[in-house]
Amino acid sequence: FQLEGRNADQFRQILADNPDVCIPRVYWKYSTRRVLTLERVHGYKINDIEGMRAAGFRLSTVAEAYALAVLEQILIHGYFHADPHPGNVLVSPNRQIVFLDFGMVGYLDTELKQQLVDLVTAVVRQDVDRAARALLDIAVTRQAIDVKALRRDISRMIRRYYNVPIRQIPVHEAIQEALYLAFKYRMVMPSNLTLLSRAMSTMN
Repeated sequence: FQLEGRNADQFRQILADNPDVCIPRVYWKYSTRRVLTLERVHGYKINDIEGMRAAGFRLSTVAEAYALAVLEQILIHGYFHADPHPGNVLVSPNRQIVFLDFGMVGYLDTELKQQLVDLVTAVVRQDVDRAARALLDIAVTRQAIDVKALRRDISRMIRRYYNVPIRQIPVHEAIQEALYLAFKYRMVMPSNLTLLSRAMSTMN
């Protein structure tokens, strides 16, 4: 509980400038090794589509705020919520994304974060060669990789985003698909990227 509380404090600090995100405050005075006392928050589960629609929420705005909050954690801070299932993510009445339960978090060091940024940039710019290089830079390869086949798979993935405005590209899905390609070609990915892939699967 103490570790979870410290994680919550750190998330609250790094996301403090994002008006679309709320991290509940930890009340350390009333917390112990066996009890974690948090600020009480209200909201709709992130998958409660009907509830939010009935409350007048614009669902596209909620989805964008959620995706951007996750990408900020991953690509800017290198520190992300690793278990974002619907019970851990709420949308408050004032439209903020509320993250709960920081018992499982992931970390990306500076080099890995930059490599991931390179991969995302390549996908968004539809640069197949750069995306392939970025994926190979991230992975540890223990056997020969069929680079031509990898490029073909990446090209097929990227073509789905052809003529899609950059702001509408589901970047978190593109990251997940790229990681799945790495697994397909039996590349060994850093453990935190495996955790990241799991977190993104939970988001979907």
